[in-house]
Amino acid sequence: MKQLFKSPDTQARKGRKGWGFWIFPALLLGFLVFFPLFLGLPGEARERIVFFGDPAVNATFEKALQEAWEASFPDLSLGNLEPFPQGASSSVYLSLPSSSEELFLGVLSLRQLAILLPEALTLGTPFLFYSSGAVELFFEQSRYWELLRERFQEVLPHFLAGPAEGGDFLAVLDSRKALGDPLHLEGTLYGASWEAEAAVLYGFGAKPLLLPSQEILGALLQGTLTGCMLPLENLESPFWEDFGISLFLSSGLYDLQFLVLSQKLRERLGEEGLSRLEAVQERANRKVREDRVAKITGILERFEKKELHVQELSLKEQAPFAVTARTVYRQWLETKISRNWIDLPLQEAQDANSMAGGQ
Repeated sequence: MKQLFKSPDTQARKGRKGWGFWIFPALLLGFLVFFPLFLGLPGEARERIVFFGDPAVNATFEKALQEAWEASFPDLSLGNLEPFPQGASSSVYLSLPSSSEELFLGVLSLRQLAILLPEALTLGTPFLFYSSGAVELFFEQSRYWELLRERFQEVLPHFLAGPAEGGDFLAVLDSRKALGDPLHLEGTLYGASWEAEAAVLYGFGAKPLLLPSQEILGALLQGTLTGCMLPLENLESPFWEDFGISLFLSSGLYDLQFLVLSQKLRERLGEEGLSRLEAVQERANRKVREDRVAKITGILERFEKKELHVQELSLKEQAPFAVTARTVYRQWLETKISRNWIDLPLQEAQDANSMAGGQ
């Protein structure tokens, strides 16, 4: 006889069987929902900031900025440093109206900034700063810097955020090993990547030759050039110890870099976010300077063991060279920008040097 009604036990077993069917999908769904929260990430994808710059030059700053970024901007993911979009230089890309709609940070060298904003060329004046401390004070207190940032926004749809620590003062490298006096640069052919470097080299008595930066090292190794200027950190490779060189260290030219925000990112951050970004920059810059001191000390110690000539010029020793270099650079500068953009930063840099010297 057909059973018309199921017993309670049978019904319960059926129910448990049906419930078990949904256990795995339920657990999977819970994992997808709650696992990101367990990691401290929001359930939705974080907005990604594209980070443009030169990986070969700005890698140290990138690392320091990434470390300082996470705690201050948990809702924004900062991408790894990458070159400006293929086929476009930094100046071309930043000049495109469409770039203002992108969400990005960019690191520009002083030379790159000056292509977009000639008024920044004054910051390339030879022997402008005497220490990293003076550089930091200048950008904290300078009226010229405030005006320059305003001018930047007049000509470009972006925001000039502030300095991004580069490679300290550039060293003058001579491919000859046995030198003891920078006057021996007299009449020798040196490579320069732009006019500020050329003016420093001219001040030391060398014959500067303007070349693309990527060609200078090759010309030096081939013997076409006697020397060039470069960040001291670039000499970390043991190759230079065996190559045999002389170095002259001075405050001839500080390797200035700058952080640029797209207009869209500027609006996304708002005033409170910009304040946080400024604090992040300061922490990153100080970390770069701290790490650089240890790295440069190690490089110079290895050079000393190899008995390579390294001469660090005091302010008094470099003074005659500085006068010549600054004179020739100013003459060139006055053909590019008005004196209103020349005199103020020179005075403010002098004040920053005095203040930093007294600390």
